[in-house]
Amino acid sequence: MPSTGRLGAAPAVDDLSPDERLSVEELRARQLDRLQWTLRHSYESVPYFHRKFDDAGVNPDDCKEPNDAKKDVNRTREKRAL
Repeated sequence: MPSTGRLGAAPAVDDLSPDERLSVEELRARQLDRLQWTLRHSYESVPYFHRKFDDAGVNPDDCKEPNDAKKDVNRTREKRAL
């Protein structure tokens, strides 16, 4: 029996799309792929972001995990403080 909550009954597993059935590891991998694509696309397509990445000493390929994006932001802030 599907669980019910304030939003109603949860859908049956068979009614979920393939994306909604991903394991946590698969979901994280997909999110990282999309983040890397977005960073690379921004760097290659938008002169403003290309300049910002270069000024920060960051390359989109440096992002190997989602937390790397946070580190790059902090590195940019540290450079601005100098």
